[in-house]
Amino acid sequence: MRPIAITFPIPVVNSVSATQSFTASSQGVLLNGSLSNVGKVSTQGYSPNVTFPGIQRTLTITSTGNISTSTFTITGIDVRGQAVSTTLTGPNNTTATTTAEFAQVTAITVGTTASSTFTVGTGATGSSVWVQGNSFTAPFSVTVAVSTVTTAPITIQDTPQDANSVVPTNIYNHPTLATVTVSAESSYTSPVQYMRAIITATSNPATASVVTFIQAGGG
Repeated sequence: MRPIAITFPIPVVNSVSATQSFTASSQGVLLNGSLSNVGKVSTQGYSPNVTFPGIQRTLTITSTGNISTSTFTITGIDVRGQAVSTTLTGPNNTTATTTAEFAQVTAITVGTTASSTFTVGTGATGSSVWVQGNSFTAPFSVTVAVSTVTTAPITIQDTPQDANSVVPTNIYNHPTLATVTVSAESSYTSPVQYMRAIITATSNPATASVVTFIQAGGG
């Protein structure tokens, strides 16, 4: 297995949608296109997808006005390519955050008028793709390096289930890399099928977090 580095970028309030407002109901939110083009809104009359490479994360809607009578419907896919859809009530001079996590956002619609300006951005919590280890390599050894900060604790998890085929229900935390609040490194020395990282930030971190998986041997 070649080294796999997964980055959780810092949350950005307008990384999904730049500032806009609506004076009529049932309108589509114009998306930015990609996180590499933050703030560059399409002028072609369509809303391109927004993708988060290697991770899925919560989304936020931020407004300094009162758009609490507006309902936003967000659709997309998760890291397994499965459809995700959620609704979120607009905030009142604050930020509203989804519980659902998205790897890609394909559309956002507003069910009722949202005359105050708002932005759509990324939340502070999320999870990575499941990384498959080669359990037939002997001896089995996967080094996991975590770079994070106090406000963005990371937990490394594994599952014996085939994460490509099912949503795992048997998930176990790494014995030492659980709720890590400082940069750390450890390993798996007993075979595991799939590994991932989850981030449970209590507030928006100032720096990105990075998790790297490196397996020894010829896997």
